[in-house]
Amino acid sequence: MLAAVDAVKAAVKGALDFAKKAIEALGTFAVIAKDIAKGPGRWISKLGLQLAWNLGLSAIPPEIAPYVTGECIMNTERLRTFLGHDYEDVIRYTIQDAFVESLAGIVPSAAVEQSVGK
Repeated sequence: MLAAVDAVKAAVKGALDFAKKAIEALGTFAVIAKDIAKGPGRWISKLGLQLAWNLGLSAIPPEIAPYVTGECIMNTERLRTFLGHDYEDVIRYTIQDAFVESLAGIVPSAAVEQSVGK
């Protein structure tokens, strides 16, 4: 009789351990799924950038992607105060203007203007 009780006890413990591991896995998946649902394109991009970095195919570490893609906004008020009247000479372009200038001679100007909304 004791052997039957031990067998049931072991079966229940095994089922509870399995359920606990399943819940933990589901929780991890839920976090990942939530991140993917917020922006599947962004998630795939981050995954691709991480893969390229890991394989040595990219010189851009994945952590700086927001700076490269222009997702960060920088307050330049302190720089403006520090430079005073020289600010306009130092900061000559908006990001959009710098992008247009960087493509000059490479891409037809009409295509560049259309891509930046001019």
